[in-house]
Amino acid sequence: MLRGIQPVPSPAPASDFTRLQVVARHSETADACSFVLRAPAEQRARFAAQPGQFLTLKVPCAEPPLLRCYSLSHDAELRITVKRVPGGRASTWLLDHLKPGDVIESLPPAGQFVPRSLDADLLLLGAGSGITPLMAILRAALAQGSGRVCLFQANRDADSVIFAGELVELQRAYPQRLVLHAWFDASQGLPDARAIATQLADWRGADCFICGPQAFMDTAHAALEELGVAKARIHLERFGAVASSKAHGGHGSHLRVELDGKRHELKVASGEVLLDAMEQAGLQPPSACRSGICAACKCRVVAGSVTMRSNQVLSEQQVRQGWTLACQAEPNSAELQVEY
Repeated sequence: MLRGIQPVPSPAPASDFTRLQVVARHSETADACSFVLRAPAEQRARFAAQPGQFLTLKVPCAEPPLLRCYSLSHDAELRITVKRVPGGRASTWLLDHLKPGDVIESLPPAGQFVPRSLDADLLLLGAGSGITPLMAILRAALAQGSGRVCLFQANRDADSVIFAGELVELQRAYPQRLVLHAWFDASQGLPDARAIATQLADWRGADCFICGPQAFMDTAHAALEELGVAKARIHLERFGAVASSKAHGGHGSHLRVELDGKRHELKVASGEVLLDAMEQAGLQPPSACRSGICAACKCRVVAGSVTMRSNQVLSEQQVRQGWTLACQAEPNSAELQVEY
């Protein structure tokens, strides 16, 4: 299902959910499973993904259903991998209830956590379930590219390594191109920046992709900075909501919105994001993750300006074109106009 690297299309609107069939389920560890999904024949072109992208699922564990983003973890099929999160309603429901033959609704693949070239040397750093998008990148690079790939993976212990068997098989198949570094917290303690940098010193010229819990990502990023890796070569993918600080310098604004062919006017308070203001005014704009990850709430600024608290999905070009995330955007101007 994952193709060669192509320009990443604009994220789909939240109304574009499609019913996907579950065709297989595989246990990866005691608390993680992979699900292979299939789009209807007429929708498969829309579900052709880039390595590193994710799906936004509508998980029917509550009313209304919860919307959660899950990274694709394979280069040849539409596979997501879900790890049980203590107290997590969506992951618990998926692992306890979803089985082959079921259907689940999803938006098309989205995300900018995608290599610019599969022929470049790639350094992948992951912890826990952060391996999922990295696995898709790794498999695609080995199968379709010509560069070398290094994976640094931190886990609690050997039994908690997701895709352990697949990684062993891939290293046997590509012994000259794939390098694996395993770190086990139970026996080695949490990795620090110096320890990571020491193991990866030969990879400072690679394109780097980091995914995992925030603490690990901060440590891995510090390790790459210690190695002198150029900022432009470092790419991050966060799981879950971002603990974002509010944008500074925001002002209350008079907002004009064009939504579903109708025009609305409302006030946005200083420090308030557009999505919250619109919902409080009785509007129902599209939304999903509310974390700056899925882009279901994207809208275009046609007058005025905004600052986003977080943006993990829109490209720099899309931002220059005026696209913003309503769940993250605070007004910077007294007058603001957006359209969907």
